[in-house]
Amino acid sequence: MSRTDISVVELSDWQQLAPLRDEWNELLSSSPSDTLFLRHEWLENWWNHFAAGRRLAVFLARRGDRLVAALPLLEERLTVAGLPAIHLRSLTNGHAFRFNALVRPDDGEALAAIWTHLRGRARPWDLVRLEEMPDDACVIEPLLAAARADRAPIGTWHQADVPYLTTEGTWADYHATLSKNMRANLRKKGRRLGEEGTVTFRSLREPKDVAEGLRVGLGLEGSGWKLEGGSAIIADQALTKFYTRWAEIAAEKGWLRLSFLDVGGTPAAFDFSTLYQGCYYDLKMGYDPRWDRFSVGQLLKARILESCFEDPETRLYDFLGESMRAKDDWLPRKRGHDWHFLFRPSPYGSLLHFSKFNAVPVAKKILGR
Repeated sequence: MSRTDISVVELSDWQQLAPLRDEWNELLSSSPSDTLFLRHEWLENWWNHFAAGRRLAVFLARRGDRLVAALPLLEERLTVAGLPAIHLRSLTNGHAFRFNALVRPDDGEALAAIWTHLRGRARPWDLVRLEEMPDDACVIEPLLAAARADRAPIGTWHQADVPYLTTEGTWADYHATLSKNMRANLRKKGRRLGEEGTVTFRSLREPKDVAEGLRVGLGLEGSGWKLEGGSAIIADQALTKFYTRWAEIAAEKGWLRLSFLDVGGTPAAFDFSTLYQGCYYDLKMGYDPRWDRFSVGQLLKARILESCFEDPETRLYDFLGESMRAKDDWLPRKRGHDWHFLFRPSPYGSLLHFSKFNAVPVAKKILGR
């Protein structure tokens, strides 16, 4: 395919992007990067709650009238190694766990065209920062190649290895692969918990369940150390509104999964997840610290995973976030996540790149010694 018939535009306001919801989601559904965190509905909710004071910078590539690629970014002024810089960065934060470009299969030229548009952009910028990029779905290679051809300085950080499970086969077969110690702990904790009262698992999915489900669930998520440390959802009004609105949207779409483990009719553990395109995304989890000695979080996770193996619509369970002991106990696979930095091909861009990827690392080594 030729790049000559591709046109690229930049949208700077959400009101310009809002009418393109159906077209955006159709492009996403055809892209190898299809993920919950690139849905128009997710991005709109994210923008409304986390983007105050920032400027949108969404680049759209079309062949004729057909949308063939998109790169959703925002513009903000930050520093790089202490130097002022205008960033064009992904719509990500600690509550958006995945990012990528949207592109139709075998149409990488459209991403190269977006880089050409970026390079000639009249509005100043110093670097493009793409966070939370899964390294097994790096559809942006044509954009990176075009940047390299222009001798743009590029750097990459390996950010994390994110655990996930494929849920094909049977729960019994998968359960048998867990360590002997893990299986014994689940049995023992489950038996002891049952002595405290009848243990039940329930999953709420309907719009009518959202208000009460979140009232109870976010109370559990925010109990104990999270509330004391200020990281609980209910400790932040913007976070509470963001997750409440997402629960409403997901319920309307049939994607919502609010799961509870009850003991004697009392909620002990809570999980907030979304099932999208066969992937079960575990967004948030919490439990009442009074039940900590029974490992109610892991017992709830076991019930959820069992339901995923039994559900023909679910093919993958994504733990999200960085790997940790409680996740690794389930013997997940790992998917690397990277941050890509594309600096403007200019003397100042080269200075920023050198400062971040050469001078600062050397200084840290020297100070570390």
